[in-house]
Amino acid sequence: MDYTKTIYNILENEKSIIKQNLNMIASSSIPFRNVLDTQSEYYNYSPFEGHVGKRYFPKSKGIDDLEIIGESLAKKFFNISSNTYKVTLEPYSGTQANQIVYNAILNKDDYVLSMTTSAGGHVSHDHYIKKFYNLVTYSLNVNSEIDYEEMEMKCEKYKPKLIIAGSSSYPRMIDYEKISRIAKRYDCLLLADISHTAVYIATGLHISPFDHADFITMTTHKTTRGIRGGLIFYKKEYHQSVLKSIFPITQGAPKLSDIIAKVVMFDELLKMDIRKFVTDILLYKDIFYKKMKKLGFDFITDGSDLHFLIMDLSRVNISGKEAEERLAKNNILVNRNLIPGDIKSPFITSGIRIGFLTIACLSITKSDFEEIIEIFHESLLNHIDNDNKISKILSQYLQ
Repeated sequence: MDYTKTIYNILENEKSIIKQNLNMIASSSIPFRNVLDTQSEYYNYSPFEGHVGKRYFPKSKGIDDLEIIGESLAKKFFNISSNTYKVTLEPYSGTQANQIVYNAILNKDDYVLSMTTSAGGHVSHDHYIKKFYNLVTYSLNVNSEIDYEEMEMKCEKYKPKLIIAGSSSYPRMIDYEKISRIAKRYDCLLLADISHTAVYIATGLHISPFDHADFITMTTHKTTRGIRGGLIFYKKEYHQSVLKSIFPITQGAPKLSDIIAKVVMFDELLKMDIRKFVTDILLYKDIFYKKMKKLGFDFITDGSDLHFLIMDLSRVNISGKEAEERLAKNNILVNRNLIPGDIKSPFITSGIRIGFLTIACLSITKSDFEEIIEIFHESLLNHIDNDNKISKILSQYLQ
C-alpha cells in the first residue's frame, strides 16, 4: 500500500490546525522562522557521535565549531561572564536533559527531593526518579507558595543527594537562592529546571539560578522560541560525568540539525528586544486574569508571575477535561491540569493551564485579545457552538 497521500493529508491537516486554532497551551510557542529554516538536509548524512574535539568520525570540525558558538551565545544570553559553567546543546528534550543529570550524578540508593506533580512539579522530576532512585516530594504551603520549610525538613530527614527546583505548572517565582542555601546546609546538589522561566531569568525579571545551582536545564521551545529540544548548563567540575551521561548512557548520536537550530535561536534572541517580548507576555496574562477573575473564576496562587495561569474549575463544577474539550470545539487549545489537593485522574483534573506565549509571538491587538477572552468565557460555559470566530481573528496574523 502506498501511504504517500495519507501522509500528505495528515501534514495538511496539521497545517490547518495551526492556522485555525489559537494555541494557548502554556508549553507552546512559535519558533523563529530562521530556526525552522535550519532543519535542513546537510547534517542528516553523518552521525558524529562523541563530543567537541572527541568525535568517533572524521571531518567533524563544522559541528564542533557550531557547538562552541552555541555555548558562547547561550552564556551571553544569560549574562554568564564567569567560567563556572559549561553548556551542552545536545539533549534531545528537556526531559532527557534532566535524565542526563540524574545519570551523571546519582547512584541506586540515593534520595532526590522534587516538587509533587499536583503542586505543579514536572513528570520528568518524578517517574524516572521513582523507577531508579528514591523520591521524596515537597508541596505548597497554605498561601499556595512553595513550602521552603517543608523542603528543609525533608532535607534534614532524608539527606537527598539532589534537590530539583523547577516546575511545569507552578506560576510563581522560584527562589533559587533560598533553595541553594538549603542545599548547601544539607550537602545536596541543586538542579534548577528553568524550562518555564528562562526568558524571565535572562531579562532579570526572575531570580537567577546561576551561581546557585550545580545544574540548570531547560527546554528550547517555550519562552525562547526554538525547536523542541533541551540544553544543560553545568558546573565545570561535572564536565566528564555529564559528557559520559549524554553518550553513551542516556542518548545516541547528537541530532545535529537540532543543535544548529538552538545556535540560531540564541542568535535571534540576542538580536530582538527581549524585554519588550517579556513585557508583552505578562501584559496579555494580566489582562486575561483580571477579566476572568471579574467574571468569577478562580486561579491557583491567585495569579501568576509567568506566561501561564492555572484556573481552578472546582467552584464552577467543570472538570479540566470538559473545559479542554469545550474550548477546543471553538478553536482554543489549552490543557487540563492537576491542582493542589486534586484527587481526580491526570486525564480529568480540576483545573486547566492557560498560556500566552503564542499570543505574544503573534502580537495580537488588545481589541482582538479582548474578543478572544469573550469567546474563551462563552466556550467555557458551553454557551456557543463553533462559528469560526477564532479562525477569523487568526487569519489576520497567520499567513
